[in-house]
Amino acid sequence: MSGEDGSGSEAQVVLLGALIRELRELLGWSQSRLASAVCQVANRDTVTRETISRWETGKRVPGLWWLRHLATALQVRSRSWSEQAWIVAIF
Repeated sequence: MSGEDGSGSEAQVVLLGALIRELRELLGWSQSRLASAVCQVANRDTVTRETISRWETGKRVPGLWWLRHLATALQVRSRSWSEQAWIVAIF
């Protein structure tokens, strides 16, 4: 399984998706609400509920550009996000 940018092992993709879902659920948000928040932060309207679902299930991986906006929408610092996703992927 590879990401939209062609990188990431299957384990990393699944764990990143689980992290996105966990953070979204901690905020009490639906996938639609997160999609709206990401669109607002990125100033683009291209992320849908289906996009969020694909990211969470590991069918797609957000590229670095989207990860930055996703982290902002989920109220997580980008550096913290990258470190947390990497640490989770290692274990």
